[in-house]
Amino acid sequence: MTIRRHDLLGYLKGKLPQFAEELQRIHDESPDQEAVNVYEYLSDVLHWGAMETSLAECDETGLALCFEVIEDLLVAGDGTVEEALNIRVVPYLLTDRWLQVTRARAGSALQNALNRYAGNNGWASGVSDRAFLAEPRQSERIPVLVYCLSDRWFVFAQRQSVDRGWVDAAPLLRLRLPTEIGRLGDAIVAVAESSRADVAPPVSVTAELLALAAVPDRETLERTVKPVFVAS
Repeated sequence: MTIRRHDLLGYLKGKLPQFAEELQRIHDESPDQEAVNVYEYLSDVLHWGAMETSLAECDETGLALCFEVIEDLLVAGDGTVEEALNIRVVPYLLTDRWLQVTRARAGSALQNALNRYAGNNGWASGVSDRAFLAEPRQSERIPVLVYCLSDRWFVFAQRQSVDRGWVDAAPLLRLRLPTEIGRLGDAIVAVAESSRADVAPPVSVTAELLALAAVPDRETLERTVKPVFVAS
């Protein structure tokens, strides 16, 4: 059975009933934008809610359930669900905070997704937490920009293109104010660690950033709106 974007709310409520109220709140805020909501369900609820809570509390049952959900969605999710999962969840599983747990719990579908993201399967070897990277990054400069618009933080990385210009790179994160301000530092680190040159940010989140800034494109945004924080 395919889990389509319109099915994801019900699926996650069934799997994570303790987050049912939060899931419904996200839906009710934008009931006609389920393609956008998918990213928030998976980021705000699955990752930052269920997964981070289980990791912090050393909840083995909770972690097992979260990785079961990831496996289900990679196997049965439609294109929107799979894309959102690969952007909002998969990159974090290769960071220091998650790597040991990922090695122990990743199912076959998640292993394949991680191999595609990392460019090889070195992440699974356990020899070095940095050995999975396809290219050395020690000297690579990865600017991370943070915009604050309305009640949202937008955090994303940039990579230098062939013509020496800067291009956006996934993942792009959207955090709510004020409840998620404590996650900003972790988000900046995670974005920088997992940024890849060949993956673009989700169109829906980029479009929301531009809409809140009331500008037509990224070039205009860079000329007219200053980020509140820049790191590299």
